[in-house]
Amino acid sequence: MSVGYSQTSKKALSDKTISGWVGSLITDARTALSELPRWERGFHIFWLLGPFILLIERSPADVWLTVLSFSFVIRSIIKKDGGWLKLFWVKAAFLFWAVTLVTSLFSTLPLTAFSEALAWFRFPLFAMATLWWLASDSRLLKAMYLATGLGLLMMSGILSAELIIEGQKTGRLMWPYGDLVPGNYVTKVGIPAFAILAALAFSVRGPIAYLSSLAGLFVLAISIFTGERINFLILACGGMLAGMMWKPVWTRVISTALLGLCGGAVLFYAVPELGTRYISHFISQLPTGDHSTYFRTMMPGIMAFMNEPLLGVGTGNMRHLCTVITEGAPHLEC
Repeated sequence: MSVGYSQTSKKALSDKTISGWVGSLITDARTALSELPRWERGFHIFWLLGPFILLIERSPADVWLTVLSFSFVIRSIIKKDGGWLKLFWVKAAFLFWAVTLVTSLFSTLPLTAFSEALAWFRFPLFAMATLWWLASDSRLLKAMYLATGLGLLMMSGILSAELIIEGQKTGRLMWPYGDLVPGNYVTKVGIPAFAILAALAFSVRGPIAYLSSLAGLFVLAISIFTGERINFLILACGGMLAGMMWKPVWTRVISTALLGLCGGAVLFYAVPELGTRYISHFISQLPTGDHSTYFRTMMPGIMAFMNEPLLGVGTGNMRHLCTVITEGAPHLEC
């Protein structure tokens, strides 16, 4: 049954125009929103704006996530809807949270540790809110995928403008946040949309397949130019895995992989700094000793574990205690 459904879905997508496909997603989302109570409609629209809010800065994104998380709790109390509390992974998350709160009281900096542990739970709470409330309607879930894809293309366009106007800074890009990690957005926010692009590029035919291929290659190239090697590997491997899961056309998978390898080789040859960063520097910086920046950055964490193997130190406390933990080892970095 799943194979038949997959083949039918692929044929339907292949027969659609791009504007018709996007238009149907938008129409379905508007219909789904109109069926919601008015007070809930605003929260769902706010949720769908998330990929664009994440483009602004971390603080607005944190406000977005926190508001939706606590709104879900209030909604569950008002509607007396506690069914989501019965699942094992939800119980496990609450149990883990309780452990972190208790152990934080025995920390070197208990107030800091407790406040960090208290605030941390908004992240799993947001996952629960998404699953049981915000994305419970598949039409809105598809709309979120569309919004994520648009946000991903906007970020790629912003980084393209940076390449043209300012160029890379020591092999990295930093717009629009002003730091060297915009690849976090490209990969960790954009990977659901990128995975869909890869699946469509490898599986369907027609204009949607061509657009998906071009958009996916564009995003992948931008990821390379960010200079963030791990994020690039996550994006490339995640896209390849997703592309092979939805009944792919194997000749297209192989040809795309070869095209990607050849394109990467040409890119590294045309821009030697990229080849140096992704190959030579990567090999030389493997964390095998003091010469490696990775080793010098990660070793304080290992020392923190060795000092507190049972209760730990915590990432919030580590900001304050790192210099104490690494005392006598000036080569290590906090």
